[in-house]
Amino acid sequence: MNTADYDSDRLDILYECFRHKVAHLAQPYAVFDTYSKERFRNQPRRLITWTVTELPQTPAIEIVAEKKQIERAPTPWPVFYDYRVTLSVPTLAQDIEESIQKYLDHLRKDQVGRDRFKNCMNHYFPR
Repeated sequence: MNTADYDSDRLDILYECFRHKVAHLAQPYAVFDTYSKERFRNQPRRLITWTVTELPQTPAIEIVAEKKQIERAPTPWPVFYDYRVTLSVPTLAQDIEESIQKYLDHLRKDQVGRDRFKNCMNHYFPR
């Protein structure tokens, strides 16, 4: 996928804030504290809230500074954040679909890529 739209910061936020929680059957935190994860500790601390949208937007994952308080927090105390991640589901889905053929072409040409793919599949789907 386009590395300008999917840089390591966006992908790390996507993984830590959304994928991990959703994969383990939980709703993402209302505010994700980047300091809670080792991979972010070499960066300034961010308190990130999120919006998932059905509207197309480029890039699919947008991180914007926005210092506010959540109006209806799931806690009895105020919850503050200083960044908002907006995730566009249709754009992310389209970008993934468009990248599949490129990835398959890469696997056809690259033995190391095929070996890594095989190791990944064996790891996640052992026999």
